[in-house]
Amino acid sequence: PAAWRDSPERTSITAELAEIQRTAPTIYTSDENGPAREFSTSIWYQTWEVYKRFNLIWWRDPYYTLGTLGQSIICGLIVGFTFYDVSNSSSDMNQIMFLLFEALFLGILLIFIVLPQFLIQKEYFKRDFASKFYSWFPFAIGIVLVEIPYTIISGTVFFFIIYWTAGIESDGEAGFYFWILYIMMLLFMTSFGQALGAVCVDLFIAFTVAPFLFIFLFIFCGAMIPYQSLPYFWRSWAYHLVPTRYFLEGIVTSVLKDVKIECTMEDFLKFSPPAGQTCLEYTSNFTSSYSLGSITPLSDGQCGYCAYKDGPEYYENVLSWSASNTWRNFGILIAFWIFNISLVIGFVYLTRKGKR
Repeated sequence: PAAWRDSPERTSITAELAEIQRTAPTIYTSDENGPAREFSTSIWYQTWEVYKRFNLIWWRDPYYTLGTLGQSIICGLIVGFTFYDVSNSSSDMNQIMFLLFEALFLGILLIFIVLPQFLIQKEYFKRDFASKFYSWFPFAIGIVLVEIPYTIISGTVFFFIIYWTAGIESDGEAGFYFWILYIMMLLFMTSFGQALGAVCVDLFIAFTVAPFLFIFLFIFCGAMIPYQSLPYFWRSWAYHLVPTRYFLEGIVTSVLKDVKIECTMEDFLKFSPPAGQTCLEYTSNFTSSYSLGSITPLSDGQCGYCAYKDGPEYYENVLSWSASNTWRNFGILIAFWIFNISLVIGFVYLTRKGKR
């Protein structure tokens, strides 16, 4: 109340508390434990104990832990059988790209399950911090670390379900890169949900802000609208700012780099050559100056033009992506993940005290 804030009693008590805080380290000392401190144990001991406590809480909450696993299984089955056994025709290149794009939906589900849990635990933390049980740093780092194994398990289950269900053809190196990049993307999504919870004061504001951020993440990733089709204003900065772009570039180029495209009859652009000329003779000038795609003589005497010869022609010309950026994209995702963790730590510190 205003009467208390302006009273001489408040001024006297504030000055007394400030004097105690200034002189306490020199007055209350012990040869055994050293000078008086804010918490009874060291920061690293607190971190280890808080991390163990979070593991116990997560283990005792099967609705949360098994919920993430159930989401990965259901989402994997839906996405995998939606694109069941895709082939290597030119039209299937778009199917494979959208298969990998829809793999991001599991990340959105993880955000919506992580966000309420983070806000619930943050309220408990404010109570414990006010009681001087542990500091803000153990809470911030502990709640980030406890999510990592559950995210890895969920992402791995999803990967195994869609990889062979959809019939993705790649070697062992490409398969490993697919898995590790996807896990890194899910770790980003989980930390993104925690960062959103750390920044927002309550669940209502977080759920209000989240859809706008999701739109930003997905519209400018280069899958729904290719880079060259984006307006210059957006492709000059927004396209380079979203982590989903780096995930999709890395994973699409890795999966398609060795794919040889075999067009079906529905994919061919058909035309008839002039009398006395074969398909290859008629199109020799075109193929010598324009190397994209291939010409195939068809059984009915017509010529068939296939838009792409292989996977690199598709993603380099349609999506403006390059396979040379494979590990660069992985490093950028790590940087985004570290940035989210920094937001969690920073805003936990700034909001560590509850409102009075």
